[in-house]
Amino acid sequence: MTDPAPQLSWGLCISTYNRLDVLADCIACALDQTRPAVEIVVVDASDDWVAGRERIAGMIAAAGRDIPLRYVPAQKKSLPAQRNQGVAQASADILFLIDDDSFMHPGCAAEIMAIYEADSEGVLVSIAATKSDLDPRAALAGGPAAAHEMRKEQQRAVAGSRLKRFVWREILMQSVAANFVDFDLPDRRFAGEIPAALSDRVRPAPYIPGCQMTARREMLLEEPFEGALLSYAAVEDRDASYRFGRHGLIVQALAAPLHHSEVQMSRLKRRQVTAMHLLNVAFITRKNTRAPLSHLGAVWIMTLRRLLAEFLKDAATKRWDFPQLQGVLIAMRHLPDLCRRKEPQLSAWYEGLQREILAKS
Repeated sequence: MTDPAPQLSWGLCISTYNRLDVLADCIACALDQTRPAVEIVVVDASDDWVAGRERIAGMIAAAGRDIPLRYVPAQKKSLPAQRNQGVAQASADILFLIDDDSFMHPGCAAEIMAIYEADSEGVLVSIAATKSDLDPRAALAGGPAAAHEMRKEQQRAVAGSRLKRFVWREILMQSVAANFVDFDLPDRRFAGEIPAALSDRVRPAPYIPGCQMTARREMLLEEPFEGALLSYAAVEDRDASYRFGRHGLIVQALAAPLHHSEVQMSRLKRRQVTAMHLLNVAFITRKNTRAPLSHLGAVWIMTLRRLLAEFLKDAATKRWDFPQLQGVLIAMRHLPDLCRRKEPQLSAWYEGLQREILAKS
């Protein structure tokens, strides 16, 4: 008789900033999971974080859930730094690092945890939930009948909208792959295969968006998020999940649905967003590469491609001040200096550059 797979614990680990209503919905969906969390950790960069703590604590108590809550103020207003702070606060084996506007369907956590537990060799270090167009908050509001209807519709997940998203991602060289540089040499990548018993439940993931991310806490302590990225921390999830691939496989759980509402609350200008995206990629590449000539050359090629892409996008949408093109030009102005710098000065210098760009109206 074989021993049963060891049971792992999972905790919800959320970073948030001035989105208390959205955060409350995220927590409500987490409390509705068929397999409860053992802890909830919230790192809040809001000025009035105490009000957030009181509201979320009240929700947990009202739901009758005996789940410890650690709700703490952010030491730094930075999504990656807040993620690292949350990981340090948490103790569960598996951490769900989803965004505060990510809403898990009731069986999401149970399926992901079952996959981790079935991976007896521990080769799966990070598992993504699967995005669903169906919002589970409707079921919470509508009761059992609405929940039943939502589950019936779950498998008919709007192929047309997936196609639209694919076209949008790929058009004008805006795909994730075209806007990131794989900075590791082959010897740093984990060599392994998905366990055969799980081949019909997961598929390989090139990277995991933060809104869908779960990972083993032990690995997160070895491979933290890039805390030097501020405010609009573009590609922080791509960078982290790419580095996770040094330790094991990252996969997507096919039957673990999660709805991401993609609430937009950024106050940044288009030129700032474009500049920060390109410079973040350059910074991450410069910090991690062991082949700077090749990898930083790829950064320059990517930037030149974006120069044309952003010009065309601005023109097509009649933005005659060409803000996204301006963003590429801002990045190009700073790239030579960034490429020359090395640690330990690089991170401190780059934080200063980000503040300079973010401060300009």
